[in-house]
Amino acid sequence: MKLLLNSGGLDSCVAAFLNKGCVSLFIDLGEPNTEYARKAAKRTAELYCSDHYEVKLEGINQVVTKGYTHIPMRGKIIWVLGVAKAWELGIPTDISGMKADSNPKGTIEIFDQMVDTLQFPRPDVLPMVEDVLFDYKTIKEVLEAAPGVDISHTISCNKNPACGECYKCKERKELGIEEKR
Repeated sequence: MKLLLNSGGLDSCVAAFLNKGCVSLFIDLGEPNTEYARKAAKRTAELYCSDHYEVKLEGINQVVTKGYTHIPMRGKIIWVLGVAKAWELGIPTDISGMKADSNPKGTIEIFDQMVDTLQFPRPDVLPMVEDVLFDYKTIKEVLEAAPGVDISHTISCNKNPACGECYKCKERKELGIEEKR
């Protein structure tokens, strides 16, 4: 069994499709698009996952500098909470569709660095991570890896409403994939 870190985004949906029956985990960091992301994550879970959990991290959005659309180190926060939930549920593998968007080293390498700094109850059994979409760099490539996946409910832009100007919005528009909120 695997735990999917489900953002409600297109990549998470494709990762769930490729790992049908996985357990879904949505982590609410209080970002501007949270309600849309939650709704999309729940729909992804209904379509492709065996179970769905939500974790809300209260107050973290209060420490974000005004003007930021992202919480600093959000990916690392999500990974740590995901690993903790996986341990709680007895699931040995976390999966993600994060693609390490802004991380040239890759999600797996960054995760390995975090594991080195965390203390697990059983250091002899460390969690395994799969970044199932790391080899795919564009939305088109991701969709080609999962023919038949339903992405009509997913989000890609981190702004609320979707900005229409970021590379994710532009790529969805080029492919004729409207982001519905």
